Parts: sequence; structure tokens; C-alpha cells
Amino acid sequence: QRLDSKLLSKYFKEHHHDNLPEFCDKYVIFRRGIGLDRTSDFFFMEKVDMVITRTWRWLLQKTRLQRLFLRKKKVKPVIDSKKNDDLVGEGDDKELYIERIRLETMNLSLRNLIGKVAIQEPTFEEVIVLYRKKSPKGQDDRAIQVKHFKNIPMADMELVLPEKKNPSLTPMDWVQFIVSVVIGLVSPVKLV
Repeated sequence: QRLDSKLLSKYFKEHHHDNLPEFCDKYVIFRRGIGLDRTSDFFFMEKVDMVITRTWRWLLQKTRLQRLFLRKKKVKPVIDSKKNDDLVGEGDDKELYIERIRLETMNLSLRNLIGKVAIQEPTFEEVIVLYRKKSPKGQDDRAIQVKHFKNIPMADMELVLPEKKNPSLTPMDWVQFIVSVVIGLVSPVKLV
């Protein structure tokens, strides 16, 4: 969906702020409160996906095929919140530190692979996104959209954005897809 960039760009032109993000002309995000989401489970499929991902990366690195599959894009570097394992909050002279415990950074051991594992993610307790959709030519739709979300993981903040991108396939999805294709090609065709 297309977003209107006139409303907010006009507002920020009249009310100047320093260090505005690139998306400030399309939407504004307000957040309040920091929470913690803890989950403990076996996560079998996620662990299989992690093992496949690590094996795939190792294979690409050893065969030097990573240059073919991992093309570098020439864009400005963007700080990835998923890679930042800690959070430093702003407060009344206090520092807040919340450690992210993820499967991706887990050590590969038999105990971790077959046992229960606890993961934790820092969250925003409330998030409000304000934007306006671009109106079709000839129409003047001035409706401002306000969306309210609760307990959004900080690493998945892009899910609340109005211009979110479709997620890509995980390595486990690729393995399932390739296995399905191979089985489909290898299995004999029976004619009646």
C-alpha cells in the first residue's frame, strides 16, 4: 500500500527536529514501556532450522560459493536490531540492560538440541503507528490511520509498519521445498 508523504513532511518542515529517521515523511512511531517476553519450550522445528542454516553457511564458506549467493548491496549501512543482543534504555540516570536469549546464538550441544530451552526477548509494551494512505488520483482522502499494538518484540518492530515487506523463505522452507521437488521428480508416474 502506498503512503502519503505530504502530511508529515509538511509538519516536520514547520516543526524542525534533529536526527529524524528516513521514514519520518511516511509514518510516525510512538512507543511506551519496555517489557520482557520469556518462553521455555523444546522448539524442535526451530532447532532443525538453525542446524540447517548453520550447515548451509558452513558449506557455502568451505566451497567458497558464498560469493555467488551472498551479493553485497551498495547501500548505507543500517543498524540491525536483530543482531544487537542488548538494549540500553533511556531513563532517570539509570541504565536498563536486557539480554536477548535466542536460538540462533545457542551453542550446538546434545543437551541444547534435545532439551527444553528458554528464550527471552525485550518488548515494547505499547506501540502506536500514525500514517495516512495515499489517495487515488481525483480523490482527496484525508483520513489519518492510527494503529495500536501491545507487547511487540523489539527485534520484530518492522511487523507493525504499514509498508512491511513479505518475509523471505527460511532455510527449513527451502529444504522442504527441494525435498518435495526431488520426490515429485523421482517418484514413478503411474498411468491408468
